[in-house]
Amino acid sequence: MSKLDEMLQAAKDYARGIVKGNTADTLGAPVDLTNLAISPITKAFGIYTDEPTGGSKQIRRFLGLGVEDKNLAETAGTTVSVGGAIKVSQAMLIAAFSSAKKADWDKFTELEKLAAAPKEIYRETGIYRGPIDQIPRMYLSDRKAKIKPKVLITTDVPTNKGIVTNVKLPEGYVFRLDEILDHPELFSEAPELSAVLVKPNPVGAKSLGTGQYAPGGNMMVGNAKDENSFLSVLLHETQHAVQELDGFVGGANSRYFSKNQDEFELARATANKNFMRMKEVLNASLPTGVDVARAEREPEKYKDFLNSIGYQKYKNYGRQVYTLEKGANEAFDTYLAAGGEAEARAVQKMYELSNTEGISKILPTTSGIYDLPTSALFDPATTRPFIEDKVPGLQDIIDEVIGAAFSRK
Repeated sequence: MSKLDEMLQAAKDYARGIVKGNTADTLGAPVDLTNLAISPITKAFGIYTDEPTGGSKQIRRFLGLGVEDKNLAETAGTTVSVGGAIKVSQAMLIAAFSSAKKADWDKFTELEKLAAAPKEIYRETGIYRGPIDQIPRMYLSDRKAKIKPKVLITTDVPTNKGIVTNVKLPEGYVFRLDEILDHPELFSEAPELSAVLVKPNPVGAKSLGTGQYAPGGNMMVGNAKDENSFLSVLLHETQHAVQELDGFVGGANSRYFSKNQDEFELARATANKNFMRMKEVLNASLPTGVDVARAEREPEKYKDFLNSIGYQKYKNYGRQVYTLEKGANEAFDTYLAAGGEAEARAVQKMYELSNTEGISKILPTTSGIYDLPTSALFDPATTRPFIEDKVPGLQDIIDEVIGAAFSRK
């Protein structure tokens, strides 16, 4: 690393120390910068050191921390700051606690030592451990959260029930999260989240009620039926940003649980296309007013049709579709059980219940807030169950469909 790069890194550490409340970086980085700036002189006189007195490395060593660690309190609950503050990085469900919450943290650690029940600890402190990663969190209410005015636009969407109105972000724009979400307490506790970038889903009306978060602070939110629905999805995706920020167990998507999602999706689309096309051909071959379903209900009358090569192909395509759809359902169910997804849905549920009296005393992992048993949840970063291994014959069907499709070209 060049001297300029080292100086830039020290400056970044200083800024991050201020933002995150990491006192070692905040106090030590100015000394580091000065040390680097005068290094040509100190090296010439043989007195240069990369661990100057008062620098961040010396402070870290004094605190018993790794000297190269650039994120002091990535594991929540580690009290590392010289001034006694605890890492500030908090959202709907958070990993760490500002100095104002230190009394609650002290009470939490005391009750854990006494082996108190999690519900009791939560009622007393508002702090609980995540069911998968076991990192302490504190619930930050979204009761006052809202979408900023004049951000969303309305759009008319034709449906089979007529024209309906959706709300969405305007196309062609990318927003910072704090330009959309009015949530002062959230951004006060976790200022890093303000810089998360949010854009509309390009598929428009087909994206109704959907959202997506990509590591690195990039979010997409689709159309919604109204502003509250949009906010609910936005809070869900914001929780994924919190998970990345604080090292919580994260979410996933259904694509993640196929060994080769492109092949799976190609096979699924091809099988459905083959099935529907063959159904149309067979329906056209039958007498007027008779379709495949009726022929199947009257096997004696349409015996020859049901024994035909075309019908056997149709049944085979149906078998392929059934297995592939079973794989898709398995992928979706697996996605739902990813710990970060269950937590993000719990955030939405807590938002929906935020006007309920006593919600602040309900432990989020109980009372129906989590929509799956916590025992069923898993960490997708360490566990990756593949649908090809869980659905018998799925890989054979994928190979069969793709092989047939390419053989016809």
